[in-house]
Amino acid sequence: MFKTTLDQWFVFKTIVEENGFSAAAEALNRSQSTISYSMSKLQSQLNVQLINIEGKRCELTPAGRNLLQSVYPLLEDFEYLEKTAHFLANGVEARILLSIDNIFPKDILFEAIRLFSEKFPLTEVHIDEHLRFLPSDDNAFDLAITISEDGLVPGTKLIEVNLIPVAHKDHPMFQEGHDTYSFEQLASHKMIFYQKSFQSEMENAPTIPGKIWSVRSVDSAISALKANLCYGWLPEHAITDYLESGLFRRIKITELPKCEIPLYLVEKSRKAKGPATSYLAEMLKQCCERHNRP
Repeated sequence: MFKTTLDQWFVFKTIVEENGFSAAAEALNRSQSTISYSMSKLQSQLNVQLINIEGKRCELTPAGRNLLQSVYPLLEDFEYLEKTAHFLANGVEARILLSIDNIFPKDILFEAIRLFSEKFPLTEVHIDEHLRFLPSDDNAFDLAITISEDGLVPGTKLIEVNLIPVAHKDHPMFQEGHDTYSFEQLASHKMIFYQKSFQSEMENAPTIPGKIWSVRSVDSAISALKANLCYGWLPEHAITDYLESGLFRRIKITELPKCEIPLYLVEKSRKAKGPATSYLAEMLKQCCERHNRP
């Protein structure tokens, strides 16, 4: 059994913060005798002098100062625990599992989470990233941002991610003197291919064996281009800074097909959805809507 209680430590903290027993009693809406008794019992149980009283002033002893610093995080944790219990009692989820396709713009994602956290600060959002995430993939999630599957629309359309062909500014193809390239000409150069990331027309483009390098994320593809190893079709939003700085150059292709990947918001279970999950879904929709405006 513990010798002391959280309430005693809370009273001690309040006495120090209010600089006296009388002010602490007023702040806690208790009698001054109750405050004095709680403080006296705490010191007695610890067998340590925590404060010295000089007239109406209270001063921390070295031991009191040390213990007060140690008890602050404990009281904050307990306050957090009670707030969490209050949220849970009112049906607010403690955790939301959000599965997203790797190409979803991260600035939009974290802006939505920032807005969500202002209203639900105690709900954790666990983000699970996948490459070309499909609604039928065997993953547990509360919300998911996915591509379509077999031409079916799995949920609310959020955004279309535009893929463009780019390479390092010093890539050999820019020394060949071509203004534009055909797919057949590009086939002689190594291409980075983040698995399952293209639409069928991209996957069926002419290639030469040994000229395809496969990675599992957009970040890895960008790193490969920065090393001037290959060219690739990358999400435009992910490489804007590299294009503006001149490190990457856009490749001009004859009869360039439109390569946009629509992403959708999928809700695993509408019936079991709590208020936090519903609000996060709404924030994702609103942030994408603002991004899509011309």
